[in-house]
Amino acid sequence: MTFQSNFHAELADSFSACVTADDSFAMMKKLAGEHGYLYFHYRQIHVGFDGSVSVTAYRSDMEREYQETLDRRRHLVADPLVRHCLLSDEPKLWSELEADYDSARLNDRHRAKIDLFREFGLTAGMTLRLQNMRSGRGRFMSGMSMVQEYRADPVAHDRAFDADAARILAIASHFSAHINPSDIARDHFRLNDREYDVLQLLAEGCQVQQIADRLDLADRTAAHHLSNMRRKLHATSNAHAVAIAMRIQLI
Repeated sequence: MTFQSNFHAELADSFSACVTADDSFAMMKKLAGEHGYLYFHYRQIHVGFDGSVSVTAYRSDMEREYQETLDRRRHLVADPLVRHCLLSDEPKLWSELEADYDSARLNDRHRAKIDLFREFGLTAGMTLRLQNMRSGRGRFMSGMSMVQEYRADPVAHDRAFDADAARILAIASHFSAHINPSDIARDHFRLNDREYDVLQLLAEGCQVQQIADRLDLADRTAAHHLSNMRRKLHATSNAHAVAIAMRIQLI
């Protein structure tokens, strides 16, 4: 076997040993850490044919101060990295955002997100689209960013990425093959076991009383779990909840 074949075999063995999403993220961080990456941000979305993002779920270990600042400004920004992944399966180096800043392809909300990256010194990283598949009246897509230390040298990062791109992209590919989008969405929306159970039975066409009977619950209790599930999914009805869940591959 060639060196590259051996590397892929080792990656397959490493990720095959992962049982949960936590295991897969921990393995990805361990392997990516060998290339200087300390942080990650994984996102999965459903995109309509008109380009609108209807549902999103993500998992991130970016530093708390950055995440809290982003949460406060979320209504003011749009992510140029998501835009890139919608259009291309090529890796996007974060250093390239400087050249993109004044591009007519970006709007002021994209520039506000780049300003946030600048504020925290987030210039040494890369973003890659992982999945892109037909899903109902749109597409299901996922992608991930790997980021080095805050205020790390982007020139050094890009040089190292060019040298190790095949290995870094192989890590991302094996991670994507082993991660379960349902686990990501369930964690993102914080559904407990009962709420997930009632959602699955709802998708099977069960009414409230049938759900209660299947789960050996009182009708009122089943209705309570359904209400909580709809609230967490930001759904306006049971049918809307099922549609959201299917789009983001929660079920």
